[in-house]
Amino acid sequence: MNGFICLICTALAIPLTAADWPYFRGTNRDGISPETGWFRPDAKLQEHWRVQVGLGFSGASVVSNRLYTAGYANKKDSIRCLNANTGTTNWTVELPSSKGALFYQGGTSATPTIANGRAYHFTRSGILIALDAPSGKILWQTNLVEHLKYDKPTWGFASSPVVLGDRVILNAGESATAFSAADGKLIWRSGRDNAGYSTPVPFALAGAPHVALLSLKELVAVAAKDGSVAWRQRFKAGWGQAATDAVIDGKKLFISGHSAKGKQFNLLTGEEIAGFKSGIKTHFNAGVLLRNHLFVFSGKAHSKRSTLECMSWASGESTWSHTGLGAGALTVADGKLIILSEDGRLLIAEAHSEEFKPLFEQQLLPDPVWTPPTLAHGKIYARSGKGDLVCISFP
Repeated sequence: MNGFICLICTALAIPLTAADWPYFRGTNRDGISPETGWFRPDAKLQEHWRVQVGLGFSGASVVSNRLYTAGYANKKDSIRCLNANTGTTNWTVELPSSKGALFYQGGTSATPTIANGRAYHFTRSGILIALDAPSGKILWQTNLVEHLKYDKPTWGFASSPVVLGDRVILNAGESATAFSAADGKLIWRSGRDNAGYSTPVPFALAGAPHVALLSLKELVAVAAKDGSVAWRQRFKAGWGQAATDAVIDGKKLFISGHSAKGKQFNLLTGEEIAGFKSGIKTHFNAGVLLRNHLFVFSGKAHSKRSTLECMSWASGESTWSHTGLGAGALTVADGKLIILSEDGRLLIAEAHSEEFKPLFEQQLLPDPVWTPPTLAHGKIYARSGKGDLVCISFP
């Protein structure tokens, strides 16, 4: 009898598929984790550790048992490497910075990028730095404001570095800037001003690597090789807050903004797609596309009217809308939404296109929370703007 019960339990168990999360929005830069078996509806949340990493909204990048993030305190930005299992500090590198508390509490914006054994980070003040990921040794750094005379955006630079082949690409200048990943030398640049706050999203055009990014006034597609602009479309997010990444699938690109309704464009030509109509207005987070539906927060921060939406990728129509979560953030894994509300609640819900189907809810962090959660090796890492970083799982 006992053997029969064990056989049933084994058959019902879902094996855990673990994966790294090496940079902003994950391995494919789409907010989707390939992990499975990380959540059961009957499991209880277990908190493994909680540490203070400084003000800001940098996400957590996790490679193996190392976690990388950044925060602000005492007029300095700190790039940190923690033990992902225990939360203890492996190393810290500090850079001079300002808080930047303009209509919010300020702090860091970009998420460190881990590639080829290195950690790359871009600060609000315009410093791009490359570190040896295991040790934290500074390999090179450059200041875009001092060396390239770039204008710093109102809320500081916010682009997470994108490593494509031998170069690091940033949303800096009018339509991106590229540096050598090896030594930090400038490869190509664009005009000095109008940088947005989004992170470039890679895609292929005519077989060549490109990135799409939102500047303060335009949506731009740029060749990674030389910075040439493949196409550009005027798109103003509103109030100078061009903070949303593009969402790309096949030959279509979706973008929306702080006070600008979502639009869809032909990825190859930049032409707006006729007949697509959306009411989505994303303040910060691009949302996650799964099974031809975009799960996305719509509305402004600190607004009770902000909603979590499920939008049809084909038409732009919302198939459901849920209030009460503010302008939060989410990640998708194993057919489930890992949601952080703006006031710091963790919710797990089915990624269902017809209705909002929550499975779990618990207060986790103090507000505000605008940073998407990271899922890596069976653990969820969540962070508040005040700098509380917590590691939890559902064992």
